[in-house]
Amino acid sequence: MNQKKFDKLYQHYIKYFGAEKEPMIFHNVVDTPESLHIDVVHLAPTEDRPFQVLATIGTSDHAMRPKPHSLSDRNEYITLLPADWDVNDEKYRWVLVLLQEVAQYPHEANTMLTYSHTLDFTIPMKELQSDDFNMCGAGLLFPQVCENTNILRCKTGLFENVTILHMMPLTRTEMDEIIARREKGQPDWSDMFYPEDDAAYGKLPFLCACKR
Repeated sequence: MNQKKFDKLYQHYIKYFGAEKEPMIFHNVVDTPESLHIDVVHLAPTEDRPFQVLATIGTSDHAMRPKPHSLSDRNEYITLLPADWDVNDEKYRWVLVLLQEVAQYPHEANTMLTYSHTLDFTIPMKELQSDDFNMCGAGLLFPQVCENTNILRCKTGLFENVTILHMMPLTRTEMDEIIARREKGQPDWSDMFYPEDDAAYGKLPFLCACKR
């Protein structure tokens, strides 16, 4: 990704989430010969935003295979963490790995990821399993934690728009609930994490990874 596109995405995240200190950047956490170069920007909690944000930059440099009804052919992804998690602690590395694995997936599988899609790791990644955490995959939501809906799109070129999606780590129980809903013809599962009767930041137990 060239510097101009990188800067546009970087400033997009700061504009909508805010930053009271210089954001930290994790460079290419998943690094294999086949992987794309994807960085993760870390936005520390602020006075107005009592949680951390991790946001990818790089996957949108590569267009996904287009499909009908998709939001766009280029995505970047965010996820949220409780304010008291130390992102440099190996205990929480799984969040970075999962975020980058999701960002890599559509390019490795030559497919499209968009709103409400889920990734279920039949053979769980070892990073997702521990005494404290038991994730089996991830799902994609709109970043509704940001009340300004312009967070959803970032224009990075003359004819290039990037969709910003919220990656939610999912437990086995949550994944099974989503599958059961789909079997009943109910594809939308956003209410599991974004209750309509809740205030924007009052939903934190639902929105932050594993804080539920």
